[in-house]
Amino acid sequence: MLNDYFFRYAHHPKGKREDTLSSIAHNTEIKDTNTSLYFSMMLTQGPFALNLISQTLCFCEISIELTPLESKVLFLLCTNTHRHVSRKELMLFLWPQYKRPLDKTNHLDVCIYRLRKKIFEECGQNPIVSGYKKGLKFEA
Repeated sequence: MLNDYFFRYAHHPKGKREDTLSSIAHNTEIKDTNTSLYFSMMLTQGPFALNLISQTLCFCEISIELTPLESKVLFLLCTNTHRHVSRKELMLFLWPQYKRPLDKTNHLDVCIYRLRKKIFEECGQNPIVSGYKKGLKFEA
């Protein structure tokens, strides 16, 4: 459901890219057993809380600063915890303006590497799981 909103906003017909995180989170509330998005723009998944405004990931009392790209990756993974998110889907989500987003695979690899490193160094666990030929999944 939320993914449909993202693709609708990210692929704006006039080529303008709107601020998808704030426009979606501001107008949407999701109620699920594992994931919930509040009007305060906090996305929670297990012990993790992603603040979409300050772009931080909180784990217990620990706060991890994220880049805008890392925030978008985590947002997509946290809103799709029931399945693996494919590499192609991540690429199209992060760079919809490119006709061939697969040219940016190194950018995605570096982003995922840094994100895993930040989370593991601060929290001692790695919730981003890779599935062989499936993609990435967030498991808290």
